[in-house]
Amino acid sequence: MRNENCFYCSGKKPLSDLMTEVIQLNFSTVYFFLDQKNPGRCVIAYKDHYRELYEIQEADCCEYIKEVRIVARAVSELYTPDKLNYAIYGDGVPHLHLHLVPKYKDGVSWGGPFSDKLPVVHLSDEDYISQIEQLRRHISKIMEVNK
Repeated sequence: MRNENCFYCSGKKPLSDLMTEVIQLNFSTVYFFLDQKNPGRCVIAYKDHYRELYEIQEADCCEYIKEVRIVARAVSELYTPDKLNYAIYGDGVPHLHLHLVPKYKDGVSWGGPFSDKLPVVHLSDEDYISQIEQLRRHISKIMEVNK
């Protein structure tokens, strides 16, 4: 089920102003956040329009979480953070999505929640393309091994 008024379901702006699609998985779509103040930050959005985890059939929810784990592993292996933060909010954008935010001990927001109010860090076009492709390949590789 889709909701054309939804940020994630429609895929229109401002979605593309904030993130770029990395890969579509069976139960989710992975996006690379354009603001890279936390290097490797991604969003894993559930494919169908739900607001809460408990609204999804249990088996489908388990598959979504498996995909979150795969993306987390890929981000961890590529970016080697000291800790990954997992955040599910949705009060501003009521579509089930999880922010996967790598954190570094001497980096931004260590010891607290990530913040979008800090100055934005943009990469060059070449760096976005390279990092997104690298992440896509790594997620695909992990998915293949886990079959």
